[in-house]
Amino acid sequence: MNTITKRIFSIFVVLLLILAGVILYFEYIKQSEDDEEKQEEEKTYDDRINPYIYQGLTVEVLRMRNRGLLDKMLTSSLDWRKSPEYYFIVEVDGEIGDASHLEAAGGVTGSGTFDDWDTMLKECRTNFKVPDEGQRTSDVKITIMEIQKKGLLGRREERTEKLSVDLVFDYRTGHWIGDDYLKDNDGYGHVLGEEYELWFNIYESDYDHDFIPYWTEVNVYGTDPTVSDRYSDPDGDGIPSWWEWKYGYDPLTWDNHEKLDPDIDGVENTEEYMLAEFFADPYHPDVYIEVDFMEKNPNKLFDFEHIVYEESQQMIIEKLSTYGMSVYFDDGWPDGPVNGGGEYLEFFDTLDEIVGGHMARWYKHNFADERKGVFRYFQMTYNAGSITPSEFNTYDHVLMDNSPEKVLKKRLAFTPKRQRFVMARGTLHELGHTLGIVPAAHYGIDNMPGGNFQWPDSLTEEEWEKVNVQYKSIMNYNYMFSLFKDRNYFDFSDGSHGEYDFNDLTHFYLPTFQMDAAILESPKIRDGTFEDFDWTDKDPDPLYDGWELDENLTEEFEQELSGLRFDIDNAVEYNYRIYVKTDEDEQGRSIRIYTKPDVKPIPSLWTLIAEGQIEDDDSLLLYSYEDQVEEILEMI
Repeated sequence: MNTITKRIFSIFVVLLLILAGVILYFEYIKQSEDDEEKQEEEKTYDDRINPYIYQGLTVEVLRMRNRGLLDKMLTSSLDWRKSPEYYFIVEVDGEIGDASHLEAAGGVTGSGTFDDWDTMLKECRTNFKVPDEGQRTSDVKITIMEIQKKGLLGRREERTEKLSVDLVFDYRTGHWIGDDYLKDNDGYGHVLGEEYELWFNIYESDYDHDFIPYWTEVNVYGTDPTVSDRYSDPDGDGIPSWWEWKYGYDPLTWDNHEKLDPDIDGVENTEEYMLAEFFADPYHPDVYIEVDFMEKNPNKLFDFEHIVYEESQQMIIEKLSTYGMSVYFDDGWPDGPVNGGGEYLEFFDTLDEIVGGHMARWYKHNFADERKGVFRYFQMTYNAGSITPSEFNTYDHVLMDNSPEKVLKKRLAFTPKRQRFVMARGTLHELGHTLGIVPAAHYGIDNMPGGNFQWPDSLTEEEWEKVNVQYKSIMNYNYMFSLFKDRNYFDFSDGSHGEYDFNDLTHFYLPTFQMDAAILESPKIRDGTFEDFDWTDKDPDPLYDGWELDENLTEEFEQELSGLRFDIDNAVEYNYRIYVKTDEDEQGRSIRIYTKPDVKPIPSLWTLIAEGQIEDDDSLLLYSYEDQVEEILEMI
């Protein structure tokens, strides 16, 4: 056999081997698909609800807040001290639990009523037995009733329904729908009504006490319903199974929870989990504030308590709730960490926050490290009010003062009500800085009447006066300190007051308090005009090795991506990026979705809001617990 013949023969043999390999490969694929289909057909589902324990339901009323105090503080109302009296009623499938009928051990009726503006940390619960074993859903109704005294000497009571929440609880998933549902506008287990705000939780009887229902464990996750998975972390992503189940993540697949922040509030999922008992929700913007107090002036016969009044806190909580944010003040939570809120710090006459940075000692020793980058730190002082960095250049430390000299002489706040009002004004102003409304963004922010800190050369005196008037915002000192004109103004600006106005609402960027930033408080802008002030936005790329930006995918799914955000104001423009995994050693799913709000001139960063994968049909797939349940229900 000559050389040419040998070569032809060799090529022929190689082709035969390749052909045989292809045939075997497709046979293998077909067999695998057949095996998968067979396994799917053979897979049995357990449609029982709870075979190991009597079926029951618990409804927890975690917190109720009356929303009427702000209006009373902003008007001439004399009853701001008079808190309402109210209670809750829970109804499950027609069975009623009325808290007002509770009797204490001594036989006193009416012990289930409240007379606080806010029942924070006063949790209650009502248990119900489900009469029909195997029942798949229950109708749940939570009602807040208010008691109003009528008639001569208030002897007659009138009970009025103030909030009603109707829900359908599913025993298979442990989730509910109706007037509240996962990823709605005001948070899961949270309803912002017109007159009351309610936080609640619902869970069913569960043999292993991990809150994850039997049906979900055996059919969806394949876990043992007799062994608690409450704190297990099978995917190793740092978040236990119960939290991922509750908020619709997959507890069996690794998620980048250290970076995920779908509501773009600066509180990443790992931090949301750590604050779960204090109402943190990964899909609703949360603002956490730790407050420490200061001892009285030992050198004065008369001095105010250097605390943040409850009424001032409620005013701020209420105002920010109207803009889609939940604000939480820790002024002494019993379950807080060492060096949590409510500490009394040593008296200091005047703090030098710019040069000496005296307050750094309290930031270091009285503000827990695990809270830095999660909480804002507010500290009551005697004679120093500002926001300034105590570590690096992050503006998360606020000083609030209420010395008699300032409160009485400068602010003319002679009544307890007015003193609480001016404290709320100052606190809201400084909080606004941590939310992104900083001086370099607009001429009118932190302007000074009769001697402006930041008077730009480009504006005439007449134009500057227009800024002073048209920028109707708590961030404008004219509306923060005014004693007579708009003396009850307590709000941010919506930009509707003229060409020199500034829309605070479309420039909120909650993670501002975490970022190294330009100076917020300064005696003046030196060496230049306002326009020369350099606000640098470094805009770092969000990913490193192992991932690359896919502009085609980003463009293709832009419309779909717009439904993922949970922003405060719909007027804000968002940019999106899809990154594709290039290193298979990287953990998690194959794509990551980032967004960045356009709040310029406020700088913002790219934030990871979701993870997913591209399917064989080129569709974008994001994990959905609800879709997985629906698929199983179709097979049962």
